[in-house]
Amino acid sequence: MTTPEPGWYSDPQVPDQLRWWDGTAWTAHTAPAPATAPGTPMHDGFPSPGAPRADSSSGGGMRPGVVLGVLAVVGVLLIGALVATLLLLGGDEDTTQADDSDQGTDPDTDEDPDESDDEGDETDRDGDRDGGSANPETLEADGEAASLTVDRGESASLTLTVEEAGLYHVQTASSSGNDPMLSLNSPEGTQIASVDDGGADSSNTLDAGIVTHLEPGDYEVVVDTFFFGGADTEVSATSVEADESALEPGDFDLSIDDGDQWIGTVDLAEGETLTVDVRGDGPGDDGVLNIVMPDHTHLENDDRGSDASGDGSVFDPYLEVRSSEAGTATIIVGGYGDGALDGTVTVEVED
Repeated sequence: MTTPEPGWYSDPQVPDQLRWWDGTAWTAHTAPAPATAPGTPMHDGFPSPGAPRADSSSGGGMRPGVVLGVLAVVGVLLIGALVATLLLLGGDEDTTQADDSDQGTDPDTDEDPDESDDEGDETDRDGDRDGGSANPETLEADGEAASLTVDRGESASLTLTVEEAGLYHVQTASSSGNDPMLSLNSPEGTQIASVDDGGADSSNTLDAGIVTHLEPGDYEVVVDTFFFGGADTEVSATSVEADESALEPGDFDLSIDDGDQWIGTVDLAEGETLTVDVRGDGPGDDGVLNIVMPDHTHLENDDRGSDASGDGSVFDPYLEVRSSEAGTATIIVGGYGDGALDGTVTVEVED
């Protein structure tokens, strides 16, 4: 008897299925048996005498019907496996959700852990970071300094309440490496002054200070940082005495040490013109002049312009300004770069 070629044959143990014959022995591969085609009887898993062999060109081996049947069975098995996997995954998700819901409260505290965490996050967003405290919102005149932490690209705002009219010095005080910028806005929202470096009683030359006459009201103090750097600084607002208060027009001697300023105030009527002319005694005296008018207009001059009267040096500052309303104007004179300055200041008031 000739050994059959490799192929699918009737399983000798289970007549209702096919088993793969590899040419020498039965394998473990099986498949459902299709209906037996007429003229192709099966005998003990081998073709009957005279029947085509499995690889015969006359149509033996797996007929198209057998192939389709095998593919159909394999497809059903794959779909069943996929459905079973999805059902198992769905069951796990439901179990996870149930477990999460069971853990929604702490049996000892009856608190929602997630809610507690959210509250903690909100506290951080409000500024209470890692046990620290948020920046204050108010600054008391002649009171304690306010400590501020200004993050990169941010600014801090304080409300300064002035109850008595007078001359005030608003300034920052920080350690080396900090570079705060200071602005002062009027109760109406207009800017009175903005200073980057100088004018502060601080060993840090990058601190900023503003001296001006303030009437009663609520002012805004804004602290920024230079070039998007951060800063830790204190801010204070203290009343100061002018070197010359309610001065009359005339000449006044200047003898200003390093880091100091000469401050004078003059009362103006609406429409009056204030002229201030600063003259240094020697070629090394380089003054800086600031005037804050009653309407909080701020003017500054470093080097003398060509339209200035007199024959002063190019380094002698000069300003002439007309008052839009009655009130007190503040005149501040200092040396360039907070340096020393010796000379005179001439103040004139004309209708």
